[in-house]
Amino acid sequence: MAAVLLAALAAASAAAAPPPVLVGQMQEHDLRYIVQKLSPHTVLFGSDQAAAFRRFAARTVAAAAKPLPPWRLLLLADRLTNYFHDPHTTVYAPTTGLTMIPVGFHWVQGGLAVYPVGPASAGVEVGDSVVRLGGLTPRVLAQRLRRFFSGNPYWVRSFAGPQLSNGYLLHWLGVVGPHGSVNLLLRTPQGRLLQRTLYLAPVTYVSGLSAAIASVRFLDRFRAPLGLQEPLTSDWAWQVTPRAGIFWLTACIDSAAYAQSVDAFFRQVAAAHAPIVILDLQANGGGYSSAVFPWLHHLPGTAALGQELGDTTARPQQPPIFRGRLYVLQSWSTFSAAVVVDDLLTGDGLATSVGQPTGWSTGGWAAVKDYTTPLFGIPFQVATENFPGTYGPLPASLQPEISLPLTLRDVQLGVNPIDRWLASVAPGAR
Repeated sequence: MAAVLLAALAAASAAAAPPPVLVGQMQEHDLRYIVQKLSPHTVLFGSDQAAAFRRFAARTVAAAAKPLPPWRLLLLADRLTNYFHDPHTTVYAPTTGLTMIPVGFHWVQGGLAVYPVGPASAGVEVGDSVVRLGGLTPRVLAQRLRRFFSGNPYWVRSFAGPQLSNGYLLHWLGVVGPHGSVNLLLRTPQGRLLQRTLYLAPVTYVSGLSAAIASVRFLDRFRAPLGLQEPLTSDWAWQVTPRAGIFWLTACIDSAAYAQSVDAFFRQVAAAHAPIVILDLQANGGGYSSAVFPWLHHLPGTAALGQELGDTTARPQQPPIFRGRLYVLQSWSTFSAAVVVDDLLTGDGLATSVGQPTGWSTGGWAAVKDYTTPLFGIPFQVATENFPGTYGPLPASLQPEISLPLTLRDVQLGVNPIDRWLASVAPGAR
């Protein structure tokens, strides 16, 4: 069907603009494709709720019968993936036709901070705070974003904040004016109010800022105590000093290479006689909760726990057992399987959690698959399995035992509260 519609579109485009009925059929085809891929997800909710979704999906697809702006088509796609309120099942903005304003945003305690800024930013500076974006206060923005993104309030702010520069989302929020203008009312670190107007522009390496890159840079600067000079080339890294060993894990991995790295890390910790180990999950978006197993191999009294959880990973010969203080760093961006790893270590008294409340836990959802619609290239992902009782019930968010919120003032000063804490518990660890 997709090939037939593409051929018809090519023929129509050669003569004139494609007829509205053809565009509508293409839009409907892509939405039906999403509905089809959602099938493994919907059947897990029982026949009554699955039937309700099919009725909802039929109405949503019918709304695409007439040509729509790209942002409105994406909104319909979002309604489909967001129906069951599982943040693992979601839609993303296509890279084709993407427009952005040349500043980025990040929610922190106390406000919505500007970070980073790009060319054509009209005098907007890093550390300015948003008073109103298109007439909407940060509080109203957060409320409206929950219509488009699932998860607890911390995860929605963490995930959606960097995307507030995205033209699709700004259109959804209704804050785009004539000629792609977006009005900002800002407060500078000195308390002065600034009114600025920015304009959506096609994303290029020169004129735009990738929300993903902006997020990574933000985490590098404010949430990563490793202080690495170069970007990570894998999903983990570590450093060990006589003061502490720090292991940075940005995705929950289940592989022999990862397990061997954890073993090598603890052997270095033992050789350095480091009294403190820190596992940094602040920027960890999840993956496999079995990532905790190599850690259990090096902690005292965990053999029974590993067996209970189904640990089948190869246990290293004579692993050094760490008996010092173990801390787990967490943030609003700690998500899914990372929350499970966090809970298994801190909930069983093996470690102390430090930082901010976590983002969304798994809710039992797993086996996420990625797709792209065939005609308009809308990327989306679907969780296809659910194991609600595997690791026991988890709260929507884990609260830290040692609270270190990242504040607006921290961003303005370029200060990381984790750095201050680290200096107090392990001076000279970096």
